[in-house]
Amino acid sequence: MSAKFKNLGIKAKLIIIMTGLIVASCAILTIVSVFESIGAAKENVEIALAQTAQLGTEVVEQKLNNQKSAIEAVAFRNVIRGDDWQAQSQAMNQEVQHYGFLGLGIVDRNYKAKYPDGTTADLSGRKYIQSAFMGETVFSDVIISKVTKSAVIMLATPVKDIKNPSMIKAVLIARLPATILSDVTDNIRYGKGGYSWIIDHSGALIAHDNRDFVLDRRNFIEEGRNNQNFSALAAMMTRMTKGETGTDQYPFMGHERFFAYAPIKGTTWSMAVGAQASDIFARINSMRNLIIGISFLVVIVSVFIAIAIAV
Repeated sequence: MSAKFKNLGIKAKLIIIMTGLIVASCAILTIVSVFESIGAAKENVEIALAQTAQLGTEVVEQKLNNQKSAIEAVAFRNVIRGDDWQAQSQAMNQEVQHYGFLGLGIVDRNYKAKYPDGTTADLSGRKYIQSAFMGETVFSDVIISKVTKSAVIMLATPVKDIKNPSMIKAVLIARLPATILSDVTDNIRYGKGGYSWIIDHSGALIAHDNRDFVLDRRNFIEEGRNNQNFSALAAMMTRMTKGETGTDQYPFMGHERFFAYAPIKGTTWSMAVGAQASDIFARINSMRNLIIGISFLVVIVSVFIAIAIAV
């Protein structure tokens, strides 16, 4: 090859050298530009996703606080704090219609729940009831109601004695649909094809655009132990259950997903916001292809110019 090159004329050598330099320069510039552009764009996407996730948690927090304020207002009513069960039942039926709860009930110190329709339930061992008796207003995770036998989220708040306000005499509980959080996350998206979801402290989904995931209490941390297809998702969810904040990428149902996640204050829950990576990085891929196309065009034009100069 070197012998053939030596035998070429000066013009041919000049064309080859100039063409080689142009191609090499354009190739290097293209590679550097593409990687720098993709890196910068990805960083911007991560920042935007993280901000969206944080704003999403604040929206959920506001929804939860509104529900807490509602049940606390009911529990503060004298009729609820009194001892007249008939009056309490009537008041609870009115408040159910007013606030849109699925149902209200009162739990006594023996953890026996009593509802206006006459049904009762033993709620011993329910942690959210225990927390309410300690003075907190708390949500349960998605559970199966002992009364309706369906998936619900329970909300509990202390009921203080009307004569001795420092004493918690009972707990007022409200039954909420299991999909109440999903109704909120449906409106929290990143981009056109984005979506969001929430998991509890164990990793079970309690909000998702696929309602079956919520009603079935899908837990991909547990499923990831036996299914390698969910291992990356399980790893991200595990970090979420620890209250961490960050971004991650994982495969799910044949598509690469890119999500940011953050904990929801005042709960043991965490929220993730994102979409398919192909949708998120569509503009980045278009920009990469544009840079490559322009570089190729520059090479072709430069070669013709080199030939013209040499001739």
